[in-house]
Amino acid sequence: MGAKLIEFRKFDPPKYAGKKEEKGVLERWLTNMEKLLEDLFIDEQDRVPLAAHFLDGDASSWWRRHLSLKLGNVFPPWGEFRRLLHEQFFRDNTKLELERELNVFSSREPYRS
Repeated sequence: MGAKLIEFRKFDPPKYAGKKEEKGVLERWLTNMEKLLEDLFIDEQDRVPLAAHFLDGDASSWWRRHLSLKLGNVFPPWGEFRRLLHEQFFRDNTKLELERELNVFSSREPYRS
């Protein structure tokens, strides 16, 4: 894992601090992290441990506690990690706003060429 982390750091992955004030910060971090993990062909079992190194501030503190107390220090698959981050840091009003946007988008007529 050490060699993979050293290689991964060379690409200057973004950090996520767990701030709830900006819309889309978490989703942008996850998307950028996923792209980098895919581009570097990182195996599924290594994705969460690598990404977790780039949690900062509140997000890092929360993750360390959650990993030890709730998960027994066993890293979950990427999809579960993503869900847990959303559950913890995605603001309720942002969720509602995105649901409204999705409903508006879904109710539009399909594009026909």
